[in-house]
Amino acid sequence: MRRSASIGMLLLGLLFAGCGEDQISVPLVTVQSQPFDVVIKAEGELSAARSTPVEIPTLLRGIQRIAWVVPDGSNVAEGELVARLDADRIDEQLTTFRNRLSRLDFQLEAKKQEIAKELRMVEGQLTLLAQERNDAVTSAPKDERIFSRQKIIDARINIELIDTKIQHYESQLARTREREKTELEILRLERQTQDVRIGQFESQKQQLEILAPHAGFFLAGQTWQGEKIRVGMELWSGQSLGELPDLDEMEAKVQVLESEAAGLEEGLSVTVQMEAHPEVQIEGTVKTVAPVANAIENESPVKYFEVVLTLNETDTVTMKPSSQVRASIRVASEETAVSVPNQAIFVEEGQPWVFVADGSKFERRAVELGMRSVSRTVIVGGLKDGDRIALVDPEGDGSEAG
Repeated sequence: MRRSASIGMLLLGLLFAGCGEDQISVPLVTVQSQPFDVVIKAEGELSAARSTPVEIPTLLRGIQRIAWVVPDGSNVAEGELVARLDADRIDEQLTTFRNRLSRLDFQLEAKKQEIAKELRMVEGQLTLLAQERNDAVTSAPKDERIFSRQKIIDARINIELIDTKIQHYESQLARTREREKTELEILRLERQTQDVRIGQFESQKQQLEILAPHAGFFLAGQTWQGEKIRVGMELWSGQSLGELPDLDEMEAKVQVLESEAAGLEEGLSVTVQMEAHPEVQIEGTVKTVAPVANAIENESPVKYFEVVLTLNETDTVTMKPSSQVRASIRVASEETAVSVPNQAIFVEEGQPWVFVADGSKFERRAVELGMRSVSRTVIVGGLKDGDRIALVDPEGDGSEAG
């Protein structure tokens, strides 16, 4: 972008003064008060002041590949399909988790049958032992007058042995039931986990078709390299596919060269001209200025400030997003001022001066500087109308030109 000074009519008298025998020619300019404006030139494009972003749904996990997207600049209705994401990865995940679920269902059923069989065996043993104990108690000899003491003791030992077996199988029954509860619960939890994952992926699959939240004009987004979003690109969840701009209110985003941004700030008045309709000029103000200048092109040392301009009016017929514009940002203005070309100012040890012609000789005169544009600088002290100053160093001593 360029900064220039609008100086009106300036009396440029390029005279030549002879110096010594060699008649060295020195170009001169005559100082004359004129209006002085500091204007920053910038270029950029129109964009909507408000827009609805169209993004990769945040419910989707990982990177997503675009299978189809509506052409850039298309008009879409509310609920119309804007983009479709590739379903291959989710389908693979669904197949994997459904296979796991089937295996878990098989394991769960097999475990139920295994434990049920074990429970039937233990319960059967307890039933037999209960009958055996009942028979042993019924038939056990008790009358010492009829049975020997040894038979009575053997009968009691037999009953105690049966009781010990009953206790063993009762403990086994309790352990089996506890194992049934634990092992089946583990399998059920694993199954529930797979079921939840399947539900998540089925929900994600429903998000693969991205619909327009409202009617509008679809403007495709760009990657950080500046490439338009297209089929085959891979994006992360939450990343922008594009936007549906509100065309009733436009603003301009322009780039200002870092070296020409002196005095640039919010609130400055601006005039915007559309390249496609140069006869149309729109007034506005500087809305925001980026805090840091950045390169527009990769590996370029040239940096620009992004500046957003608020426009006083919007013509929905001619003003469309991405339309190229030129802007003139008015940084400062004086109705009358003494200004000289920047090349006429010389600086040594921080002190600026100019060479003022006095006949065939030149006088070094210290000056006080004011506002500065790309080409001219206001002199607030040290010069007056009618002074003639050199545009080059007549002494040729290597002083730094301004």
